Parts: sequence; C-alpha cells; structure tokens
Amino acid sequence: MVAGNPERIGTFVRLFELELGHVPVVLYRCSETGLRVALAGVKSPTVHGYICVQTEAFDDYGCPHTLEHLIFLGSERYPYKGVLDVVANRCLAQGTNAWTDVDHTCYTVDTAGSEGFLRVLPVYLDHVLFATLKDSGFVTEVHHITGEGADAGVVYCEMQARENEAEDRMDRATRMAAYPGTCSYKSETGGRLKELRDLTNEMVRDYHKAYYRPDNICIIVTGQVGIEALCGAVTPVVDAIRNSSRIKALPPLVRPFSSPVEPPNSPISSTIEFPAEDEKTGAIVEFAWHGPRWTDYENLLALTLVLTYLTQDAVSPLQKAFVEASPPLCGRVSFSLTEQTVYLVTLKLKNVDVEQLSSRDVGEELAEQLRKVAASDGSGIDMSRMHSLIRQQRRQHLSALEEDPHELFSGELISCFLYAPEFAPGLDASYATAGAEFEKKFDVPARLEVLLGWTAERWASVCTRWLLGPESCPRVTVVGKPSKACGEKIQAEDAARIEEQKQKLGEEGCKKAAEAVEKADEENDVETPDEVAQQFAVPDVASIKLIDVATVSNSADGTWEALSVTDASSLKAHLEANSACASTPMSLRFDHAEGAQFVECQVMLPLEILSERQLALLPLWCEVAFELPMAASNAGPAMSFEEVVQALSDTTVWKDFSAGLGGGRFSVGEAGNMLV
Repeated sequence: MVAGNPERIGTFVRLFELELGHVPVVLYRCSETGLRVALAGVKSPTVHGYICVQTEAFDDYGCPHTLEHLIFLGSERYPYKGVLDVVANRCLAQGTNAWTDVDHTCYTVDTAGSEGFLRVLPVYLDHVLFATLKDSGFVTEVHHITGEGADAGVVYCEMQARENEAEDRMDRATRMAAYPGTCSYKSETGGRLKELRDLTNEMVRDYHKAYYRPDNICIIVTGQVGIEALCGAVTPVVDAIRNSSRIKALPPLVRPFSSPVEPPNSPISSTIEFPAEDEKTGAIVEFAWHGPRWTDYENLLALTLVLTYLTQDAVSPLQKAFVEASPPLCGRVSFSLTEQTVYLVTLKLKNVDVEQLSSRDVGEELAEQLRKVAASDGSGIDMSRMHSLIRQQRRQHLSALEEDPHELFSGELISCFLYAPEFAPGLDASYATAGAEFEKKFDVPARLEVLLGWTAERWASVCTRWLLGPESCPRVTVVGKPSKACGEKIQAEDAARIEEQKQKLGEEGCKKAAEAVEKADEENDVETPDEVAQQFAVPDVASIKLIDVATVSNSADGTWEALSVTDASSLKAHLEANSACASTPMSLRFDHAEGAQFVECQVMLPLEILSERQLALLPLWCEVAFELPMAASNAGPAMSFEEVVQALSDTTVWKDFSAGLGGGRFSVGEAGNMLV
C-alpha cells in the first residue's frame, strides 16, 4: 500500500492506491457521473491512454465495431472529421487508434511527455461521449450502395475481407457450439455482412446511448503524469456530462456480461468448410471447453501451465503426437484462453493433412494423450519440465514488467474494469476490498511460487478437471476443411445477390445511390479550421524525460569507446577490466539501462558467404534451429535436441532467428543481409 494521493480531487473520489512492481497504481471515480480514472505511474518518456468502454452485443449487427469507426468523425464540440488526429499530432502523438473486442471497445493515444497528453485527452473523451454520429458518416464509414449497385463502406469492406477467412469461420463455428441459447460471447461484434446491409444509423445511435455513458467508461493511463493534473484535464468533460439531458435521462446501469454463461449439455462435433485453393492440406481442428471463472486465478494459472506443458516446444506431448510424428498430422499445435466471465479454452491443430484427417479419429487421439498426462498417480507429468515452465512463466512476467510495462498494466486494468467485482459501477471508497482483486490478479509470481510446491498428482488433476474428466465442460470439436468449391459458391452467391440488387435499384436507383455517397463525402470532408488547431500549443520537448542509456563499443585496436551522452565511464571501466571482451575479433556494442534485470543479446552474422541453395533453405533452418542437437565444442559437450529445448526453456524469456531485424518466415527485416 502506498500513500500520498488525495482522497478527493474535485468530484473524483479515490477508490484505492497500490504499489505493484515499484509502479504506483491509483483508481478514482467521479461521484457525480461514475466515470473512472486509473493511473499506473510507469517510468517512461511516453504516456499511454486507453478510453475503455464495456460493449456487449446480442446480435451480429456490429454496433460496437461501427462505433469504433464513427467516433473519429467528430464530436458536438469539434464537428470535423480528422480533428482528433490533428490535435493529437500537435500534442506529440502519432495519431490515435482503437480496437473492438467481444467485450469492450478501447480508444488509444500515446504521447511523448504528459503535457500533450493532458491537452488531447479531453478532446478524445468528448468524441467518445458526444460523437456527432451523422448519417453522412454512416454512409461512408459503415455501409452504402455504390453507383454500380455493389455494397461498400469502410466497415463493410473490412468485414468482407474477414468473414470467410478460415480463422473467422472456425472461431464462429466454435463459439456457436460452445454457447447455446442467448449469449453475447458468440456475437460477431465486428458485424456480419448480411446484418451490416440491414443496419441503420438509428440503431447505432441507440447503441451509443445505451453503452457510451460515463459510468460504463474507464480512462486508463500509464506513464509519468500527476493524478491531480489528470483529473483536472477530464473536468471540462465532466461538466459537459453534468449538463447533458441525454445522459441525465439514462436509467441505472446494469453491468454488461452479468448473465450466466451456460455450457453445452453434451459433447458437440461439427465439420465446416472454408475457401482455399489447395484442398490437400491446411485443414484446422479446434477443441474447446469452458474453463475457470474469471476470479479463479489459481486454477487459471495452473491450467495455463498444463496447456503450455502439452503444447510448447518439440518435447511436449501433443507436439510429439501430432507434429514431430512420422508422418506429421499437422504443422502446429497451440492453445488459447479467452478472457471472459468464464474463460473459453481452445486447443488448435493447424495445417492439418486432409487425407490423414479423413482416416484418423483425432479427437480420440487427443483424449488418449490427455489420459496419459492425467494419470492419477502423476506418472504422466515430468516434474522437472513443469518446474522449468513455471520458472519461465515467472521470468516472462518480470520481463514484461521491464520490457513493456505500459501494455502489462493497461491490460490488467482493462481486464479488471471489465470483470473485477471492485470495478462494478456504483461502488465507492467504502467498498471494503477495493484494490484487492487487482493486486491479487497482478501478483503472478506469488501464485507461481505456490504452484512450485504442487505434486505431480495435483497437476494431473488439473488436466482431468478441465479437459478430460466428468467435471469438465462437454468438449466442442470443430473440423475445418479447405474447399475450392466453397469459395466458388460464396463468390457466385454474392455476385447473384449484387446483380439482383442492381436490377431492383434500376439505373435511376444506382444513380441516386452514387449521388448519396458523393454528398456524404462532401459533408464529411470538411477541413479542420486552423483556428481550432491553433488552440492546442505544441508542448516543449525539453520537458520530456528520456531513459538514460549508457553505450560503449569496441574499436579495431581493442580499446573501448563511450558513444552515449549518458555517463558511460563505469560501463567502460567494467569492459576494460574484462580481458575476454578485449581480445575478441568481433564488433561489440553494449547498451546499459540502470535498474534493468534482463539481458537482451542480438548476434548479427553476414549471409554473403552462403550459396543460393543455402539461402533458399535458410527460412527452414531458422524454423528448426532451436530444436536441433548440438555437437561437442569448446562451448560445451554434445546435447540432444531434447536437452537443447530444455536448456533454452530454463534460461530464456524469448528467442528468435530471422533474416534481418524483425524478419518473418517469408519476409526479410532491416539489415536483410544479416542473420539475426
């Protein structure tokens, strides 16, 4: 517990304050409007803001996603498309962004320093709460009919590109099976094409009125900014809320996602098709179960580790059974835990061989592997490997705290805003356990320490409880097969629908549709007046506190040279005292940040000595390099591939091979002439 923040700042009342990982976290709630402001004091030159709205949909019209787009077209106070990005750029931000998930929509902005952030925040919040939502914006951003009689619109085209992709069709089939009856978790919040064609702007306005309300919004900020200044920046919007007849007339808020989530009554299996040119490979098999409740932190972490044990690396049981087998059934096995009131657990086999799929009972093969791991005497659990994975999980958490604390703290705060009891609307400072859920959820190392004491039998029971036994949720199995005919059918049906639509409109109707789009474009494309932009002074960059990094590199003559403005004398002296560093023929550079607990090493090797044939095989080698046996050398004795995998799991947080910095499997990154 930390102290120092005032109990009240204007109309904002402090609900809790904590210190986690040397980062102070505080939550305030406006006593008049219910608007919440959370601040995590991450030490960084940038300030990151997240305006999070909990959005629930029971249909596929896509209102959450359409609003994500329409919010940026102007507000009642700033009725200009693009004004938000104009202001953000003047406040030292690279524009704004947003995302829509099944349970929330989040609007983001990152600025250099706090001065610009405090200026752009009230403008952004004004857009979220008081969006213009004009018909012209709906026409261009969501859906319209073109002069050729086809359907278009930014949102429509985005979903058109996604709806029939393999992953989207699989996800929808899995959710429809996993959530029988009425359940918002199976809705397509992005919008299905059929429903988007029927969606109206009035429906979007009604949705905005229902969910975009101050007591259903949390402003989450990470970075170096004072809480009093932050609450002060929001105060003008609080005044606007206070004066809004629309908001004052709203009924009491029922927290979204409060309804029970019912599992299927019995196991469900289904087969679907998705468009693909190659019908021989690329199939997908997905298994799903309902998992622990959101507040069941221990079981959730334990299940995460069991799934990691089952799928991570070439030595895992499911990798051995399905990927490393001869012939392999699939190219990859992975898992996911989707955060909801009750988590959705999925195991997925990708790039499955279609011929083998038709002749094998993959579901039974999975169950057989799970039964081996879940043996009641614990014989199916390699405790040495399990302990290694626990320690790796701990390193990953601590690394995230150092590498990207903005993402870590914002993610945890968004999660708690959506589901933690202490973030429920209407709670005030008298709530007895304020802050306890957030503290408990964040303290992953403490839970991992407890799990280190678990027996093999206890780990086996986790597999039984959630994936295999009578207490587990009935399993959903969805098999997705690639089909050329499926793609051709979708294209033919859509072409026929558009032709029918065109005939129904007629030449005159198509002409009117084109004119409507042109008129909407003209209405939307009004430039932001200079006097509006000039209201926002550009912050003084001298006020931005950068992270001090000492940099030293070696010279050809073996001496060390300091390259940074930050004092690097102690780092240089340390390297000069190390004879091994001084005698190396390699070019070395060391960057040191005070307080860092992790070491990141990048080795760059020139590729010009490789033949054309070797270069062609390089992506394949990069894919398997960390799973190959090692010959004996001066660095150590020979190691089997299992020992290599285990050693890397014991010592690393992440590892990667690529051609160039940031290269991918089929792409070259920067400095593409080097292996990194």
